[in-house]
Amino acid sequence: MYYQKFQLSLVLFVLKIGIGKIEPYYCRVQKHRRLQKLEAVRGLAAFYVFLHHFVHLNEDLIFLRKYFIFGQLAVLTFFVLSGFVIYYASIGRKPALRFRDFFVHRFRRIYPPFLLALALGWVVRSIAIGEVADPNWDQLLGNLFMLQDKNIVGSWFSPYLGNSPLWSLSYEWWFYMMFFGLHLLTRKRPQQQKFIALGLSILGFISFQIAPNPISLFLGYFILWWSGLELAREYLEDNTLTWRRQAISIASVGLAGICWGIPAFIAYRSGLAINIGVHPFIEFRHFSSIFLVLFAGIIWYKLKFIGFQQTLSIFSRLAPISYALYIVHLPIIAFAVHFQFTGSAWLDFLWVTPLVLGLSWVIEQPFQKWINTWLR
Repeated sequence: MYYQKFQLSLVLFVLKIGIGKIEPYYCRVQKHRRLQKLEAVRGLAAFYVFLHHFVHLNEDLIFLRKYFIFGQLAVLTFFVLSGFVIYYASIGRKPALRFRDFFVHRFRRIYPPFLLALALGWVVRSIAIGEVADPNWDQLLGNLFMLQDKNIVGSWFSPYLGNSPLWSLSYEWWFYMMFFGLHLLTRKRPQQQKFIALGLSILGFISFQIAPNPISLFLGYFILWWSGLELAREYLEDNTLTWRRQAISIASVGLAGICWGIPAFIAYRSGLAINIGVHPFIEFRHFSSIFLVLFAGIIWYKLKFIGFQQTLSIFSRLAPISYALYIVHLPIIAFAVHFQFTGSAWLDFLWVTPLVLGLSWVIEQPFQKWINTWLR
């Protein structure tokens, strides 16, 4: 009992030190308090995914798994946040932004850390098996072209060497490309954009039912990302969020969710047991979850984010490293679980956490700054 309490105290100490030391960017966030809450949710989502995988890969922590079952919801929340941030930082402020500038900014933000994550996965695999690992060229190329997805119906390539969080990067990348293409085509008719985004998502749903493939899923999930964009659009224009302006966006997510619920209902009526972690139920779960998140988010906004400062504000400090944290943590956790250096998941947490946070900081700060200077 006392030993477990001691281990837990050490874990809490590591968390306090690890999160508390990420100060420079946090201070800059404080200067732009309008987005601090967004940053906090981003940091929380990334750290939750880290904890989710740490708990689920360690048998010693099986009793905690019931508290970490929302990993995919955290990732889907990333989609909404991404839609908000991309519009807020690009077209929302610079409507005449050129595609080259947009592409370079997105490429240098996504690909360099992504390439490091791919390399890390290969190095960890090689160390684990005691020899040079097969690079799995087909899978690697599929990931480099951002065509990886979860192991679901219609997927072409799995996330490289089992680094499962990488599945969402393909969605993010193609959301960026679809967003800018839609912007160029409808620059003078911005109010039509949300309807076209919904149309693309419905097209993705229909084509996926005919021939399951990742391209259809990128289209199908586009409306989730776009819902974040509509939040940013109103916030930039009116400095507020209203039910009136967001009604169509939220209803679009709901309509898309109903579409995905149809094959799930048909499968259930045909005798297939409900499993919200697999097709065709998982897609309905994704859309219904974000529908509720959007509702809850606006309600919380109307309540002036009551309780935020006391509960979530600290996670703003993780926002500057959230992307790297998200893509590099799993190989390191898998490494720790494979070798069992300490013989205790609690003790492993004491070295895995600072290692993951430290590596994420190196990638997001000095490395990313060098990339930004070199690639303009």
